[in-house]
Amino acid sequence: EAVALRFLDPLEWARAARSAAWGAGQLGRMEAELARLLDEYRPTGRGQAEVDRVLRRIRDMLQGMSRGGSIELVLFGSRGYGICNDASDIDVMITSRHANVEKNKAEVKRALREVSSGLRSMRGFRNIVNISSTRVPIVKFKYSGSMPELQFEGDISCSNAIALKKTGLIKRYVDLDQRVRSVITALKKWAKMRQISDSNTLNSYGLMMMALAFLINRRVVPPLQLLLTADVGDRCWAALADLQTSPARIQATYWRPGAVVKPSDPARCLETGNGLPVHEMGGVNTYYCNAGTAAEWQRRSPNKSTASQLLFEFFHFYGFSFDPLTQAVSPRLGSPAVPRAYLTRLEAPACQKYLAEPKQWGQKLRLLAIEDPFETSLNCGRNAPAEWVEGLLWEMRRAATILAPGHQDSRHG
Repeated sequence: EAVALRFLDPLEWARAARSAAWGAGQLGRMEAELARLLDEYRPTGRGQAEVDRVLRRIRDMLQGMSRGGSIELVLFGSRGYGICNDASDIDVMITSRHANVEKNKAEVKRALREVSSGLRSMRGFRNIVNISSTRVPIVKFKYSGSMPELQFEGDISCSNAIALKKTGLIKRYVDLDQRVRSVITALKKWAKMRQISDSNTLNSYGLMMMALAFLINRRVVPPLQLLLTADVGDRCWAALADLQTSPARIQATYWRPGAVVKPSDPARCLETGNGLPVHEMGGVNTYYCNAGTAAEWQRRSPNKSTASQLLFEFFHFYGFSFDPLTQAVSPRLGSPAVPRAYLTRLEAPACQKYLAEPKQWGQKLRLLAIEDPFETSLNCGRNAPAEWVEGLLWEMRRAATILAPGHQDSRHG
């Protein structure tokens, strides 16, 4: 029995709420609230101008330090896929066409030491910390603009091009269907208000991967990493369902660095059956389908639920149906509940191995398994302690009870 459910109200009455009828008034209020939230997560012109100014100052500083070649700065993360406000963090990657800042880890660390030193001499930058022990070394800072409301934190990294690809994939899904933007925006706000999103447990990227896996599974958007075309129909969805239940077919979707891909070998497009291309970057395949427009897809989407209904269903699924002991989340495969054993590359050993050894939970138990869409060995939930995961799933139950059909009408007027 879950620890959280031994000490908290299990909220079982809401389990059956998914089959209840929605009231027009409740849906209208929820959609209006989501619309207001979307406005909250759009930067103002003044806020965007301040970010542009900061980037110019950092670029000029780097250009003065450069030993040759032009320096460019690229935004990724929430500022890159466009779900942000004036106070959102900025994630910046340094690129250089000629300077040797992306060749090896030692050179990256040296470059970031120079960056942190340069920032300390610039007005408006404070709390500058050079963190070289992380998987991707970064320089963190806080920035105070010309007005009190123009303050934000930032990270600067080098040699992190795959982060741009991940941002591009999220942006593609967000742009493909407005409901994706609405659901992700609501989740970011929820995680902030409930103090859930944290780099030491589960960051907003991991939460978004849970959302994308769920929305693909509900046929709101197609599985872009498994398609050559956005012109999809029943064949795609039937093939996806077959794939999610076949360990052998899942194995065939993995790309191996250095492998010679023959015409008969590549993973196949779920709709056309033709081989999928490989866009190799840093030893991983970063391909996803960019074909088609949002308008074309939205006409074909078989799921006609509103964003409010999808948000409720998201919380209800993870709160009441998801089993972290045996299931994993895979946006690549469009599944929020693929058997963990099928993801053979994912660094998430079977939970049963450590359940009887609580002293090893902190070091070895990975109760939350979320496959990164490109780096398929990377578990986006790897930092979440077991007890925290149980609390997270209870929080999702709580959210589902608040959004349940009829709940607001009867209890909140």
